[in-house]
Amino acid sequence: MKNKSKAFTQIDLLAVIFVIVFSFTICIALVPSFDRAEEAARRAQCANQLRQMGTAFAVYAASNDGLLPWYGGIDPAYKGDFQCELHYPYYPTNSDCPEDREIHPFLAYRDTSPGLCPDGSLRPFRLACLYEAGIISDPRIFYCPSETHPQYLYESYTDPLPPNTSTEWGTLPQKINSVTGAYGNQWVRVGYTYYPINPSTPINLIWQAPAFTARRYSELDAAIPYLTDRIWKRDEPPGAPIEVLRHRPKPFAHRTADGLYAVNALFKDGHVFFCDDQRPFTHNKWEPFEIGYCSYQTFFYKTYKIIGSLSRGEEPDYP
Repeated sequence: MKNKSKAFTQIDLLAVIFVIVFSFTICIALVPSFDRAEEAARRAQCANQLRQMGTAFAVYAASNDGLLPWYGGIDPAYKGDFQCELHYPYYPTNSDCPEDREIHPFLAYRDTSPGLCPDGSLRPFRLACLYEAGIISDPRIFYCPSETHPQYLYESYTDPLPPNTSTEWGTLPQKINSVTGAYGNQWVRVGYTYYPINPSTPINLIWQAPAFTARRYSELDAAIPYLTDRIWKRDEPPGAPIEVLRHRPKPFAHRTADGLYAVNALFKDGHVFFCDDQRPFTHNKWEPFEIGYCSYQTFFYKTYKIIGSLSRGEEPDYP
């Protein structure tokens, strides 16, 4: 009787070990499924945020004589030869208008000359204009929930660097911009790429892209997105050889279950297209753009045109 009891205990122990191992194996197998479900939820939230911004753009334009939020730089066709296109009355004359064409499409605020407004406040760019106008009150909407890069997170711009003590978004200086002995570039970034294209704009023969972006909501190209998840260069040192860049993953917030690059893209009519076709991420302007041999106008025009074609089920102008 004693031996039978002992044998039963050993079998019972083996059964418990089997159940534990089996359960652990199942849990390990389910981890990718949980990750995919979480990413699908974040992707849906991102798409919803884009739709909210699409509505906000339409409201902003309706309240500002049809104008879109200021993209940055100079538009020779907006009010005349090289007059400032800023919608706020900060630069009433040509001589007051900054003559730089700001290339970073994720910029929200800037605090370096000529970034400041004459009253000393930060200059709002692009999506920050929606916030300044009170149309979007929660700036978290400007950040993709799948983003992981610290330069494109909401929390990065609510952590003040002394002497600033404000944790309000859009204030500077913030720790994300700090460098030894200085406060860094003094930019506030967002997690989306804004590039409004006007199909009637003349093509610059050097860029092979529109000479300037759309300034009015009515000018937006309905066939091309004007806001997407962040699309930009990889984090490599300036001058990194293309052999290095080619084998580095691109910095996109969204990936499919198969590990493919993907972006959400907002169109003029308010719909959001989820693009996981790889052609927008592998076209022939990527490598020249990475190493500085291709202008950002050419790069974004090409990328957005491809996404637009794919959204309509058409073969894009590729490569």
